[in-house]
Order: sequence, then structure tokens, then C-alpha cells
Amino acid sequence: MTAPPGLAPTPPRTSPREDADDFADACARRDFGLLQTAVAGMTKRDACDHLEGLFPRLSRHWIVRHFRDLMALDADAFWRLQYSDPTGERAVTNVMRGA
Repeated sequence: MTAPPGLAPTPPRTSPREDADDFADACARRDFGLLQTAVAGMTKRDACDHLEGLFPRLSRHWIVRHFRDLMALDADAFWRLQYSDPTGERAVTNVMRGA
């Protein structure tokens, strides 16, 4: 039995565009200017998909809602989103405090 056309399962979305290669290259080199250029050529949906993969701890809803602000950040603030406390100072403070 086949499903009606409107209810047929759709294959997962993929973005086989050359922009994806530019995005991966920008992420590997941590080049925010190149990343902004790669994202500028994408649709907002594709750009949010790529950013969701880059920042797995951020929800897709949050990325979509703050997309314009994310692209307006400077390079240091943008890459700080990957992990907010890379040195673990907050964790050490909590342990020393007994929290």
C-alpha cells in the first residue's frame, strides 16, 4: 500500500552544494570571514543546518531565532560559542565552592 502523495515520507534533507565545502574549510581554519561568506550564499535553512552541526549544544530553534545576531558577532565572540568555558574555570570554582 502506498501513501497519498502529500503523506509520502520524504528523504532527509541534505545540502550537496559547494557552499558546504567552503563552510567546512572555514570551520577547520576558524576563519570567521570565510564562514560568513560561505553562509551568505546559502539559504537561511541550509545555513542554520550547518551552524547546528557546528554548535551541537545549541538548539536549532535558538540558532534560527538568533541567526542575524550570530552573523553580526566578531570572530572571537562567535568561536566562543563552541564552548563557553574551555579552561574549565567555572567547573573548578564550583568544586572549590562545594556546589
